[in-house]
Amino acid sequence: MFIFIFIFLFLQIPVGVCSPLLTRDQLKKRIDMYNANADGTAITLESEGCSFVGSVRVRLNLSRPISVPTDSHMARCHGAPEQYDHCEDTSRARTSFFLPKNTVKALHITSETTAQEVIMLLLNKFKVIDNPQKFALFEKIDENGKSLIRRLGDQECPLFLCLSWGGDNGMKRFLLQENETGQILVSIYCKKNLFLFSNKHTKQQKTL
Repeated sequence: MFIFIFIFLFLQIPVGVCSPLLTRDQLKKRIDMYNANADGTAITLESEGCSFVGSVRVRLNLSRPISVPTDSHMARCHGAPEQYDHCEDTSRARTSFFLPKNTVKALHITSETTAQEVIMLLLNKFKVIDNPQKFALFEKIDENGKSLIRRLGDQECPLFLCLSWGGDNGMKRFLLQENETGQILVSIYCKKNLFLFSNKHTKQQKTL
């Protein structure tokens, strides 16, 4: 039943398309339905046309350290060794540390905002200076005790995807994770973090 509903919704609002195939009246009805089930993430239709705006929540589920400028607010907040494993690379004026698991960030975006742009917005919010290609946006759906995770294409529009969900009920969410399928450009961290990264990568290769 779940698979049928999921396919039906995606036939109505195609994944990856930022321009609606619905009339303004049809779109308004879907937005009203979404808002009736939304939990603080209402969508608003623009006064003209078929564009709309709203907020999406993204859970940052990163297993590797991120890098920020050493003099940034993020470095001062997260640089305490008793809080997070971190290091400072003074030669490159950057601080690297692990973000707490399941950090959630809300972003206000439009129906035309792409997944790639959402990633850039998140990195800018946290002052991250790592290569954006290291990261990818995922859709996670929890249903009947099972989890489905799908990587969004760069040109998919997350707010359109939210609309296809029918509401923010906590069972569907966005995740920011490492881009395992793309080319990862590894920055030079301190010896300890570089060792942890290499050791984890070696273990992953052995399990394949």
